[in-house]
Parts: sequence; structure tokens; C-alpha cells
Amino acid sequence: MAAWQATVTGLAVAAVVPATLGASLPMTALAALAAVMGIEAAAGLVGALQQNGAAVEAARRLDALASVPSLAPSPAPSEASLVLSADGAHLAPQMRLGLIGPSGSGKTTLAERLVGLRDALPNEARLGGLDIAAIAPDDRRPLFAYAAQDIRLIDGTIRDNLLLAG
Repeated sequence: MAAWQATVTGLAVAAVVPATLGASLPMTALAALAAVMGIEAAAGLVGALQQNGAAVEAARRLDALASVPSLAPSPAPSEASLVLSADGAHLAPQMRLGLIGPSGSGKTTLAERLVGLRDALPNEARLGGLDIAAIAPDDRRPLFAYAAQDIRLIDGTIRDNLLLAG
């Protein structure tokens, strides 16, 4: 992508500079900068298209994995006893749980294990009285609503993060 962008930028500048032969030097420089800025703006769109393609490919791989049946039957928690237990806390439906802790302490990993996006560790948590490691991920996923995080922040104060936007 970088090579493509450099090539297109060079071609744009090479096309604009001869077109400004009769103009003053500042106008020629301004035209060359405008060509470079136009290519830079388009580069963001190309990057977005590349990420979109990666997301479509990831969704296709996940669909293929989700269609593979579970090899071993696993116990399913009953609706009546749907209680999440971890570290002595018991949470029943209609209750909310907030996971707090420093960056890298395992909050996201625990949530992904509960939802079935990662392999659960034995005796890490219990769901409906059953060890989550004993419940197949396909049986756990429908029990949760999950929105993955996509953090675009730095490890600093709120002010530091707001300053990123200029």
C-alpha cells in the first residue's frame, strides 16, 4: 500500500508541476502540495477499504467455525438456574456486572471466556451451577450480548486523550 501511495503521489506531482510552467514558484509549490494532499485524502479511503475487506474475511472465517458442530456434547445451564458465580459473587439475570481494573489485568479476557470467544479455564467461573469450561462455547454464546471493544485511546488522562484530536 505504501509503495502504491508513493507511486501515485509521484505521478500526481509529476503531472501537476509541468502544468504550472508559466505560474510563479509559490503557485507551483501550492499546486504540488494540493496534489499530494489529494492523494493523502484518498489513502485514508484505501485503508478503510482494506480494513473492510479484512473484516469481511474474518466474518467468513467465523461463520465457517460456527457451522462446525461441537465434537462433545456439553451440559447446558438451565434457564431457571442461570446464575454467574465468580470469586464468591453470584449474579442472576437482570443484574449487571462491571469489570474494573488496570489495563492488562484480564477484564476483556474474562468476558471473552464467558461469551465463548476464548477457551475457558477450569474453575474460573460457574454458569448455572456448571463450570464454564465444561459448557461448549456454542451453548454459552446465546446467553450473552457482547459488543467488542475497539479502543482508540492512550494510557493517560482524559485530557491527554482529548488532546489527540488537536
